[in-house]
Amino acid sequence: MIDKKEAYKILGLADNASRNDIERRYAIILKKYRMESAEGQDGSEAVDIDKITGAYSLLMGYVEPQPEVELKAPNPLLKKLGIDGKKAGNFFHYHKIHIIVGIIALIVLAATIRGCVTRVDPDFNIAFMGQLYFNETDVLKETIKKEIPEIKEPGFDGAFLSKDSTDGQQEYAMQMKAMVLFAAGDIDLFILDKESFDRFVQQGVFTNLDEIAPRLGIENEISKLYKMKLEDNTTEHIYGIDISNSEALKKSKIQGVKMIAAISVRSKWPEKAEKVIKLLLK
Repeated sequence: MIDKKEAYKILGLADNASRNDIERRYAIILKKYRMESAEGQDGSEAVDIDKITGAYSLLMGYVEPQPEVELKAPNPLLKKLGIDGKKAGNFFHYHKIHIIVGIIALIVLAATIRGCVTRVDPDFNIAFMGQLYFNETDVLKETIKKEIPEIKEPGFDGAFLSKDSTDGQQEYAMQMKAMVLFAAGDIDLFILDKESFDRFVQQGVFTNLDEIAPRLGIENEISKLYKMKLEDNTTEHIYGIDISNSEALKKSKIQGVKMIAAISVRSKWPEKAEKVIKLLLK
């Protein structure tokens, strides 16, 4: 695993860079990678996103550098198979993140394959992001299907992100999942906590809602509108709408201190997303 000095070097930052500097630099690199991918370029040649993410996660405290652990006694099974126990231990130590992420990916793939056999593909996708609890989505699914007939089968996913997490490996896995949800392009509507919204909005992943707010009848309700000025723009725009008091979310036992709805810039169904927000504002 890389150390912090090398992590700063990978991100092109000074050793005394602040957390805001790290967040800002990572957002710029991620945006460049996403733009190259969208233009059909091989972004992996210009940006080693795994290496960049590893450096970012280390500096932000999502993972901690650990000393090399040496095996005290040779494993009899490994010895019987003719495998050097120390080399095997070192291999796992330096590649455990990739192994864990790989296992998670296999589990997700297996669940996806099984799901394809047993359920209808979603025609509208919602992702929960941040410190939100969304274990029970069946009630919300049925509410959306009843109130918005053009949505036949809403799908739900998400990543639980918490700065207070004591499990660095799990937090890293959730950070990776969040990146996948933003990059996959099949999420139409994000529901985020305030911290996650503030973090991701600067990466240009949410749609400008200036024209939608009046249609929702909340253009004058300042407390419900989240206006932001992005780094490459001199004007504030609405990118999020507060839905914390949503009856539909309460009935579904979806909980969070603050819940903000934001439409993905890659949404295939922005009109449906607008109708879902209108439903959640009730």
